[in-house]
Amino acid sequence: MKLYHFTTADQVLPIQKHGLLPSLEPQMSPDHTVVWLTSQPDVSLTERDARAMALWLQFYEAPLSELQRMRAGEIETFEARPCKRWRYGTMGERLHMVINGQKRTVAFVGDTDNLVRVAIDISEDDANLSRYINWPNRPKMRGRRAFYQLDHVSLWHVYLARIAPAAITEVREMSRW
Repeated sequence: MKLYHFTTADQVLPIQKHGLLPSLEPQMSPDHTVVWLTSQPDVSLTERDARAMALWLQFYEAPLSELQRMRAGEIETFEARPCKRWRYGTMGERLHMVINGQKRTVAFVGDTDNLVRVAIDISEDDANLSRYINWPNRPKMRGRRAFYQLDHVSLWHVYLARIAPAAITEVREMSRW
């Protein structure tokens, strides 16, 4: 089974040397170290998922140039829109803001990013592999129930052990969208 892991360019050499190492993710796996995987070959969101993330998670996207112009005092407001992606690299900036009295998270993104896709091959019957939505150890927070219905989340997997470098079949920069 071909699955993908998304990371930033600075992590590629350590991954190629040591493999994919499990880690905690504060909201999605706060108590269990996992390697995050997906069967989705990119990080794009469907229009439906983008609207849902704006509604349920108050998560939006705006051009990085707008943030730079605001900080320079050239503009006072910017237009945020539903996100186009569910994962970003580090070439932009994510801010928690209050907009019109509402708490929002805005990912300010530029034309390029340092996101990299690592493709791996894993056996479908590997005991360490679980679909995230069926994983018994995922957080059962009431407010996240709708989140688990998103199309892209249904493609997520967790791997409960280290993935050896030999399982990596491809490394690809995702800087062009």
